[in-house]
Amino acid sequence: MAKKGIETKNGIPVRCEYCLHNQGENQRFKYMWHCSHLSFCVVFGLRYCEAKKNGKGDFEIDNEKYKKWEYINSEK
Repeated sequence: MAKKGIETKNGIPVRCEYCLHNQGENQRFKYMWHCSHLSFCVVFGLRYCEAKKNGKGDFEIDNEKYKKWEYINSEK
């Protein structure tokens, strides 16, 4: 059962870290991801899709980013 307030898609928790629309870390302000749907940055660690919340798109998993993220977090 998912925790309250955490979105999931096909059983995978929604996170910007492995979203297809994540264009990388904001180089000027840091600690933020640039979202191509929103055309602005969102802070690290969101457990929901800000684009979906604002009606501008939806979370889509990028399998390569997800595998890398999962591998890094399994080592901790």
